[in-house]
Amino acid sequence: MIVRAALGLLLLSLASAAAPTPAPGQAREQTYETSSNGTRRFESASGLSITMLVERANLGGREVEVGEIIFPVGSGSSGAGGHAHGAVEIFYVLEGALNHIVNGEATMLTAGMVGIVRPGDEVVHQVTSDIPVRALVIWAPGGEADRLASLFTEIPLSIRTGPHGQKGGAVWNAIPEAPDPDANFIFYLHGRIIETRGIRPTHPEFGIYEYQAILDTLASYGFHVISAARHADTRVGDYAETVKDQVFELIEAGVPAERISIVGFSKGGQIAATASALIERTDINFVLMAPCFPNLVQRNDLVLRGRILSIFDSSDTMAGSCQPLFDVAGELVVDREIVLDTGLMHGTFYRPIEEWLAPVIEWIAPPN
Repeated sequence: MIVRAALGLLLLSLASAAAPTPAPGQAREQTYETSSNGTRRFESASGLSITMLVERANLGGREVEVGEIIFPVGSGSSGAGGHAHGAVEIFYVLEGALNHIVNGEATMLTAGMVGIVRPGDEVVHQVTSDIPVRALVIWAPGGEADRLASLFTEIPLSIRTGPHGQKGGAVWNAIPEAPDPDANFIFYLHGRIIETRGIRPTHPEFGIYEYQAILDTLASYGFHVISAARHADTRVGDYAETVKDQVFELIEAGVPAERISIVGFSKGGQIAATASALIERTDINFVLMAPCFPNLVQRNDLVLRGRILSIFDSSDTMAGSCQPLFDVAGELVVDREIVLDTGLMHGTFYRPIEEWLAPVIEWIAPPN
């Protein structure tokens, strides 16, 4: 319901700000991207972040801008003065509670509510929940992104060159139209919490799942990372079939199998394991990060294939060793298992930390 309402609000804004249509018989020149991962992200020293989803760079005009904004816990509590915009600003709260103060009048916005600010009005945003506030924000007309660029640190979302000297990687939400056969691809499959609580969820015990930061970090090593947030209650087998089809799409486009890796955490790791059995190739890399719950390791019908690294933390009370699956697969897999000792339990893989990144990158390192 929330997603449908958000999309409806977005479509309404786009319709009201649409550019003139061409005259009859006149072809429209396509100057926009018909799909996109967004354009760039802005971050402040206080932890506020705004991911620009729609702006001139991918819309081809300034009719409207759309972003996802995340206010950290405690944001606005210092009592600092408000600010104003030169455009209509519409907030649709997806998660958390936000005190929306316009010209001194306060309204508490919770998930599913809309806040509106007219041009020139003074607004203050205060987070009152014990989790960050995540909201869809729409500006009409556009131009806000350029103003933000002068106030915040800007982080590109598309092609990036990493700190490790590799050729720049990229983050995609689907197979690119023309995959580079010389590139190295990672399918990153996230944990279940993102299905139900959004792309930057907070677990009461493990903290914030930094999904985007993980994608960006993997791309910084020169990989082309393919990842999309799954719908709630996605079936493991169904999504594993989707991954299998995507892998073969890359191979048919000329990407060598040894340049393809499938990395999954928790439920995403279960999808990766299932995909390895469906793909039935021994020349593809897999990384299973804490997916081996009892329901998975007891499956004698799941026969893995490929180069498979299993990695989990010794403090994890939810997932453990994948060795029973390796025993079933026998010679069909080249396997290795690493037990970490971070003390972070299942949350070990919630953030891009060196303890798991280093062995994963080593395992999926591209061929020379």
